[in-house]
Amino acid sequence: MGFTTGSHGWGITVQKLFRLNEKSFWGIDGRFYSITGLGDIPSNNYNQFVIQERNQKSLVMLPVSIGIQHYPLQGKIANSFFPFFQAKTGPLFVFDGDESIDGFMDRWKKPETQVAYGIQFAGGIKFIVPPHSYMSIIVGYDFFPLSKEAGGRDNYNGGVLQLDFSVKIDG
Repeated sequence: MGFTTGSHGWGITVQKLFRLNEKSFWGIDGRFYSITGLGDIPSNNYNQFVIQERNQKSLVMLPVSIGIQHYPLQGKIANSFFPFFQAKTGPLFVFDGDESIDGFMDRWKKPETQVAYGIQFAGGIKFIVPPHSYMSIIVGYDFFPLSKEAGGRDNYNGGVLQLDFSVKIDG
């Protein structure tokens, strides 16, 4: 499980890795991205004594991907960290709520939906946390072109920073 922040929002990641050989793993992952607008931060309205959000977006993306992680220095470094690079691709499910509708539940009753395809290239470092845990820091780039405009954009390409925490549960 991990936490992701990027050029267009934040999210949560869940992944499962399977060993291919001594230096490589293949994996399946799913991410939940809440897309935020440029400058989407809460601000105080001192005249009405309320907190307002500006440039708010109601856009959620769910990338589901399959990919590979490769550890080129496996067995060459005698430490508890392992540099790697990864590439993954898969469908991108996009849900675009209507920002003009007040009320969270009403906004999401009939969102516009689409399915596109995305790719991510990244590099990272996995740290061993004894006895059976791992922590990874991953920096990469998402290519998320859309089949039609959503939230005022036709793509959500951009940089990604991901922190993953995992536990070895299979032997």
